[in-house]
Amino acid sequence: GAPPTRRLVKVDASNMKAIIVGGAPYGIVLACRIKEIDSNSTVVVIERGPSICMSMLPAKDMENGDADPGFADESYLQDLGIELRTFSEIRTIETEKRQVFIHDIEAKYSYTESYDALILSSNIAANDENFAWHENPGVLKCTTHDDISALVSKMQEQSPSKVIIVGGSLLCLRMAEALSKAHAVKDQVEILCSDSKVYGKLDQDMAEMLHNQMRKAGVGVKLQETVCEIRGDIGSVEILSESGLVHCADFVILSVEYYSETELAQKAGVRIGHYGVMVSDRMESTQRSVWAMGRSAEQPDDVALSPREITYLRQAHIIADDIFHHENTIATSCMTESFQILGESIAVTGLNEEEAKLRNIAYQKVYITDSACAFSDISCYSLKVLFKEDGTIIGAQCIGNGDIAGLVDSFTVAIQGGQTVFDLESSELCEPDYHPINKVGSIASDSINKYCPLISWEKVLNLDCAERLRSSQTMDCILIDVREPDCYNQFHVPGSINLPLSSLDASLHHLEEESLMFVYCEDTALSCQATWILKKRKYNCFSVSGGLFSYHLLKESLPQKDLIFFGCECNCKGNTLKEGEIMLEKSL
Repeated sequence: GAPPTRRLVKVDASNMKAIIVGGAPYGIVLACRIKEIDSNSTVVVIERGPSICMSMLPAKDMENGDADPGFADESYLQDLGIELRTFSEIRTIETEKRQVFIHDIEAKYSYTESYDALILSSNIAANDENFAWHENPGVLKCTTHDDISALVSKMQEQSPSKVIIVGGSLLCLRMAEALSKAHAVKDQVEILCSDSKVYGKLDQDMAEMLHNQMRKAGVGVKLQETVCEIRGDIGSVEILSESGLVHCADFVILSVEYYSETELAQKAGVRIGHYGVMVSDRMESTQRSVWAMGRSAEQPDDVALSPREITYLRQAHIIADDIFHHENTIATSCMTESFQILGESIAVTGLNEEEAKLRNIAYQKVYITDSACAFSDISCYSLKVLFKEDGTIIGAQCIGNGDIAGLVDSFTVAIQGGQTVFDLESSELCEPDYHPINKVGSIASDSINKYCPLISWEKVLNLDCAERLRSSQTMDCILIDVREPDCYNQFHVPGSINLPLSSLDASLHHLEEESLMFVYCEDTALSCQATWILKKRKYNCFSVSGGLFSYHLLKESLPQKDLIFFGCECNCKGNTLKEGEIMLEKSL
């Protein structure tokens, strides 16, 4: 349904009392923000568990290296005057009276507490109803960062040969990394994921880089394996998947997905959406003085993907400003996130391809790779940027070593500022010869201006062309590898011919101007130069974005078909596209 309308009646900000339900990081950040605005306000955090997670706050006593960097000393909050009530839960919300009924789990008594502002911050439950994990001592559960250290200690005591972690979220990756680094498992830690990739924010091609890195680090990754049944006992647990395969391990850890607990809010008259509390752009619910954030909140234009803490940091600022009647200038979040897993740095911002398609956004993509980077504090990186047909930047993903987050932050600023690839190209930066920002801007601008148009492998191999116009004529398609012969002979895309850039001018007489040409190299550098040359000679050609770099990452999902290309030198079947097949027109 439509988002709730903005109300003119607000809470009284003088001596304001806020109750935050849930001790997740974003709720804690909101508590800190409220105290920053008004130190005289009363802030109470209600958490049913034994502790709160403060992964976004400054840690105090970590010099000895023993503390988990994802958590901070609770005394930090106590110094701010924030009251923490653990082992407590809210049983009832009375919105008309602005009060809640709280139960102290340890002391086993209940009491009433009034509020001026009530914030529902990630009251969650595990979506594990299909697994009888609680009946099997060989099946454990990981739902919070607190669980990771406890499970690592348990595995160190048990010393199992193999542990399977079911899931694909960032928490699942953290669990696998912790077991691997602690050498808590003798032989192998393996992730079993029902999706085609782990960490859903990454596109399939970039996720493959993460999969490969994890496998190199000794963590197995098995994809598209949906769990049907778990049976057995400690030392001999079996997982039966939909594919019919049986996966065996000494222990299974369920890194389960979450859904928001909405029953309490619904009973209080709060409007509930598909998976959470319906909120406006100010994070307000339909009930006066009640806000929701984190996994608890749902907006009409949300895409149901994994939560992003940085997004919730922004939500905390929006809610605090709204409570105190402040004008808020924070733009829509880009879902920016960065983290490290097994020595690899990953950062994402803005939309990925799946999200862009859900929004019916026509886009192009450009890849930049550098294995011996001379830029800043980055030793190597692989960057992917999405932009609209008018050049507006909509998303970026990067994997590498070094300050990857700093690089992606530049794209976050560009997205929030509504900048285009032309702005990136013209940016006056300190290292223009090496800076990825300038490189992306230059390649993408040339594509839009048709000097060197880009095309993806999906479109080249007819995977993403359902909406393209059909051609009434037969057109020869030529796939050209412009690397040197020794590189071509080591590996090339089936169906391609080799016309090295160094001798391209001398080979042009072999090409028909009417042919549709797709040019690729190792990444994009040489193919862009070759496409420039061919375009100047009036050839109808495109540079394949990402070259062999993206081909290797995508090849498992690319179609296995007989079509290939005219002039093939490796005995491929067929040499032209037949009349009536979906074609790419010259106007592409």
